[in-house]
Amino acid sequence: MPLGRLVQVELENFKSYRGHQIIGPFHQFTSIIGPNGAGKSNLMDAISFVLGVKSAQLRSGQLRELIYRGAAATANDASTPPDDIDSLRPTTCSVSAVLETAEGNTLVFKRTVLESGTSEYRVNGRVRPYEAYNRALEQQNLLVKAKNFLVFQGDVEAVAVQTPMDLTRMIETISGSAAHAPEYERLKALQNRAADAFASHFSTRRGITAQVKHVQAQQDEAERYESVRNKQRDLTTRETLFRVAATQSRLVRARDRLALHRARAAQAQRALGADAAAQQQRRRDLARAQRDLLTQQRRAKEARRARDGLQPSALRLQTRRTHLEREMERVRREREREAAALAEQRETAAGLTRQLQQMDLTLEAFEAKASRDVRFGEGQITKALVKAYDQTRRQVDGMTESERERLAALRRAERQARHRRDNAMAERDMEQPKLDQVVAALRKHDAQAEALTARYDVAQLALDDLTTRQQEADTERRRLMQTEADLNERLKETQRALVDARDVQQLTARETRQRETLAALTRLLGPGRVHGTVAELGRPVHERDDHALSVLLGRHADAIVTDSKATAMQCIAYLREQRLGQAMFLPLDTVEAPRDLDRNRETVRRLPACALALDRITFDAPFTRIFQMALGNSVICESLDVARRVVFDHKIQVKAVTPDGDVVHKSGLMTGGQRNTIAGARGSSGNRRALARRSDERQLNQLLALRTQLAGEMADIIEAKRNVVPDETFESDRARLQKQLSQIVQEQQVLSSTRSGQVATRDALQARLAELTTAIQQHGSRLAEIENEIREVDAVLYDVEKREFASFCKEAKFKHVRDYEERYLDLNSAMEAQRLALKTQTAKLMHAMTFAQERIDESVKRLAEFDTTLSGFGVSLAEIDAEESKLTEQTAAMDKDAEALEATVTSLTNQVAELEAALQQERKAQAAQRREADALAAQTAVGEAELERVRADLDALFRRCKFEQIHLPLAGSDSDFLAVLASYDAEAEAEALASQAEDPNEEDDMEVDGHPTAARAAEPATEAMTAEIAALEREREALRAQLERMAPVHVKEGNLASAQERLQRSTAASEAARREAKAAREHFQPVRQARFDTFMRAFEHISARIDRIYKLLTASRAMPTGGTAYLSLENSDEPYLEGIKYHAVPPMKRFRDIEQLSGGEKTVAALALLFAVHTYRPAPFFVLDEVDAALDNTNVAKVTNYIRRVVSAHRRFIIISLKHAFYERAQALVGIYKDQARASSRVLTLDLDQPADAAAAPGPGPAASTTLAAAAAPIAAA
Repeated sequence: MPLGRLVQVELENFKSYRGHQIIGPFHQFTSIIGPNGAGKSNLMDAISFVLGVKSAQLRSGQLRELIYRGAAATANDASTPPDDIDSLRPTTCSVSAVLETAEGNTLVFKRTVLESGTSEYRVNGRVRPYEAYNRALEQQNLLVKAKNFLVFQGDVEAVAVQTPMDLTRMIETISGSAAHAPEYERLKALQNRAADAFASHFSTRRGITAQVKHVQAQQDEAERYESVRNKQRDLTTRETLFRVAATQSRLVRARDRLALHRARAAQAQRALGADAAAQQQRRRDLARAQRDLLTQQRRAKEARRARDGLQPSALRLQTRRTHLEREMERVRREREREAAALAEQRETAAGLTRQLQQMDLTLEAFEAKASRDVRFGEGQITKALVKAYDQTRRQVDGMTESERERLAALRRAERQARHRRDNAMAERDMEQPKLDQVVAALRKHDAQAEALTARYDVAQLALDDLTTRQQEADTERRRLMQTEADLNERLKETQRALVDARDVQQLTARETRQRETLAALTRLLGPGRVHGTVAELGRPVHERDDHALSVLLGRHADAIVTDSKATAMQCIAYLREQRLGQAMFLPLDTVEAPRDLDRNRETVRRLPACALALDRITFDAPFTRIFQMALGNSVICESLDVARRVVFDHKIQVKAVTPDGDVVHKSGLMTGGQRNTIAGARGSSGNRRALARRSDERQLNQLLALRTQLAGEMADIIEAKRNVVPDETFESDRARLQKQLSQIVQEQQVLSSTRSGQVATRDALQARLAELTTAIQQHGSRLAEIENEIREVDAVLYDVEKREFASFCKEAKFKHVRDYEERYLDLNSAMEAQRLALKTQTAKLMHAMTFAQERIDESVKRLAEFDTTLSGFGVSLAEIDAEESKLTEQTAAMDKDAEALEATVTSLTNQVAELEAALQQERKAQAAQRREADALAAQTAVGEAELERVRADLDALFRRCKFEQIHLPLAGSDSDFLAVLASYDAEAEAEALASQAEDPNEEDDMEVDGHPTAARAAEPATEAMTAEIAALEREREALRAQLERMAPVHVKEGNLASAQERLQRSTAASEAARREAKAAREHFQPVRQARFDTFMRAFEHISARIDRIYKLLTASRAMPTGGTAYLSLENSDEPYLEGIKYHAVPPMKRFRDIEQLSGGEKTVAALALLFAVHTYRPAPFFVLDEVDAALDNTNVAKVTNYIRRVVSAHRRFIIISLKHAFYERAQALVGIYKDQARASSRVLTLDLDQPADAAAAPGPGPAASTTLAAAAAPIAAA
């Protein structure tokens, strides 16, 4: 129907809103914004309050708490006049909602909180009661109970995760079907009571009808029962006569067999004790031989261990010898190199000695010449000549000043060049010994490197040899381990064969005892009462099913089948008395087949490659229930796959078995097959007999001999493994050699590093010497040039001086003035300079001589050390030779002792084997004798028990006649049989049995029907007698069963008439109850259908729209179709009685319960549900309070798009939100802010669809005079 619209909301002193304020007008999509604490949620409470929501849901305990209280703070302000204080304390509040109907009329809903704290409701100014107020709201589709017009803050997520029943109640409220609930419950209770009453009367009538029929049948049954009972008495008498005769015949045969068994048992016991002493002596001899063998084996083992203990010592000596020989060779090579270096050094020292001698001679000649020159010049020059020389020299110096300056400069340059040359030569002389020393050190390092290389090679060879020997030891160890594994496997196989052979013997003995027990029971009770085992009574149709049937029969295979439970109890008593073990008995009269036997027969027969186990085995008809109970619904399948398909795919509750023995149980468990095992009764018996035929005495002896042989070989292998050097020894030697190699490598690295430094030093010295040689040559060339220039200048000066000093030279008798100057002026300085040069050269030669002598001394010292080392090596080799000789002698002595002990061990082993074989033969013979004696003793016990059983059977027959009053005629007596048995009591019977036990040959003297039991020649019961007894028993049992089925009761007179009268009364009451139940059902069905139709209309509407809405809210570019949402009913017949499940699957997510979704996903799902519900009974407006708290911007945008899509002129959305995505896309904004001056919430409105210059407008009313622009500052500040 057409909807109205919410125009505006008017508040007066409501919560935080002071005075009268108008909020609105509301557009199709209005967003309410504002800071926290401004009053947005109070606006939500105001809308809820005016629409009739209870105060408990408005965050208030009482209605008084809704009145504005902010005036108290204002009243405390000193600027407030006293007269205005009362006006600042309002005592009432109200909220009005102005709605415009679809017809254009205006409806004003107003709710006021009075001073008394109660509510007053008005519609268009007229006071109305709450019911009328609520009806007026419902006419506008504003359902207060369903709250179809608002969602409180925080409730949106709870909507998605609400229980199914809560969702059902919400839809029932929305649909209006809840209005039918009271009438529905009342009429349903009436219908149930009427139906229960009708069922009670109907059940009573049916019981009375059955009682009438039963009384009539009892009268007829009583007559038939008496006739059958008389016939049964006659058959019982005849059967008892035949049984007494047969029992007397069995008694005679039992006595004869017992006497024979006793004689044979006594003879066997005497034979059993004949060889006990000889066997005991042989066991003592065997024990003595075994002790000697263990002693010798221990001594041989200790000898081998001692011999093996010498091997590591021999290996260490060999390693030491190899190392010493290699070290001696290395030291010899180093000594030879050192001797060659010593010879070279001595030759160098001899040359230096000769140079020193020559230098001494030169110095002596110089000193003699200087002495002569000094003496030659004394006394030849006068003072006048000296004065003339001085004058002339001053003149000449003035004349040749420039030449002298040039000559002085050239001489300075000459001195510098000579000085540099001399310095270079001196440095060369100093560096050359260093170079020689470095070269000598390099030669020494080369020798050390060769020694380290030799040591490394020796250690590496030792490591390679160790690796080879370890590999050989590993190969030998693996070969021994493989041989040991093979021997172990052969020993295991032999042991298993022995165990199987012994198990077969034991199983054969067990089967023999079981067959003997079964034969004894058959003899005692007769073949008609003990039929045999279940496995013997059935035969498989096909041989391949034998194993499967054995698995299915399981423990029932060896069960013994008897004719009755009484026979089974007699068998159990016999087994307990004779201590023959345990057995399972299946009586034919108590065994019952499963009730659901034919449930799966037709289904299984239609399946290929499988059949019921009952169809795969044949047996006699009397044993049908036995095999039905044992096999049940079990199925035999051709393969395991077929069995799995039968149980898992076709869901048939059966046990499926394959021919291999694989089992698939009803519960789904699977059990693996056991091929070639002794399992199942018939199959196991056949296997045991086959194994018994194969495992004869000869094979058992061969297996014992093979086990002894393999044990000996195993002992040899274990001994050989002990002789192999263990890996720990190799690893220890390897670690030692690797450590030695590591040390050598470290020494090589250190030596290499040192040598590298010395090589660098040598190269630097050689380079420096080359530079010095070049510099000496350069300085020499320069010095020659300067000398040439000096000679040229000096020649000019020489000529000038010769000319100017001619008179002086003539008078002084010198050829030239320079002779005078050299002799008298320069002689002393020249002599000192030459003497200094000679002494310097001598000092250099002495230094070189000292260095050469030190090198010679070091070489001599090293040669002495080498000789000492070689002597020590020789001593060590001699010690090693002595130790090796001693070890060789010890090894030879130990080998000789070990061989002697091995021979002794071999002899003792053969002796022990012979004694064991002989003792084994004696044990076998004694075991055979013991088995024979045990069998005879068992036969004697069986005979005694059989005799006691026959006597007990005869006694039981007489007791049965006494208790059941069966009349039997006595031979030779006319008295009644019952009178004779009257004196037959338990004490007399016990005494008779005791006397017969003492003398089993004592005869019974009672004769029945002319057949004396004391006659030894009494003939046994014939087959005809046995057949007659069986026929009479079957006929009697048939009559007994017939009597049991009849089971008559005595019917009193008048019972039938009374029952018929009760039947008439019950029929009338039942008919009246049926009519009442029909009337109640006719009244209930319309109400039920109305409630169902009302509910389903809403459910189908919501269910049809929720998926489309959810897709719109979750669609995206990656997933244009969006997610999936749907509702499902838990009860489709009466959906309002049970829950409704809501499922939402977000895009590209797997299905999960809605409780497991994220917060945002829950919110989107809840909004989809709320929007879908809102489409069924849409209110004129829909208020949502911060439903976007858990949504991101993307989902907020999707929600706003949906809202803008569905809004219309009569559908309005009011959103309280703090997210810009909402209020940016809204059509209008309502801003809530806190006016601190007035202590009140204030309102601003903005129409976003109008132009910007006209958008900001104050809301209508006196409280909305402020523009949005003016209030933007406090909102932004908040």
